Amino acid sequence: MYPREPAPCIVYLDTNVLLDLPDLRAYRTSYPDLTLVILPEILGELAGLARGRGAEGQPARRAQLELQHLESMRGVALGIPIPGGSASLEIPEKHGVPNLSVDDALVRAAELRQQRELRAVVALFTRDGRIADKVLYRGITCPLPRFKRVTPRAAEDALRHIVAGISSL
Repeated sequence: MYPREPAPCIVYLDTNVLLDLPDLRAYRTSYPDLTLVILPEILGELAGLARGRGAEGQPARRAQLELQHLESMRGVALGIPIPGGSASLEIPEKHGVPNLSVDDALVRAAELRQQRELRAVVALFTRDGRIADKVLYRGITCPLPRFKRVTPRAAEDALRHIVAGISSL
């Protein structure tokens, strides 16, 4: 079903997706080369939200707990295997560009990755319509429904959509 040496599938996760679905094991696929990427800026945004008492405080704290042990392994060259999952996690170093918003850092990282790894299929998971428009304009797949809560089923369907495109290459 898949090519002999599959193209890497790299999915960047936005903060709003992690608030809804922080358990990385929920991002399941049978595809053999899936990497989930969470920028340090996203982790910082989660930390800020977790300190709040608003509607996002509790989900942010839950997401932080889920990701805490994985974050300590940042910089592992081959990715961090996600226990019980079918993917690895990558937490790259900060981008180092002054005055760049978290959203723009996310878009920039996905775009640079797509330019750098021509064989890879790069996607971004977000519910934010503005971010989705930016990455779609740059030719990056953004398959999640906008403005809707991310469920395990939605994540699985989005991954299936991406992988179907890879396996038909």
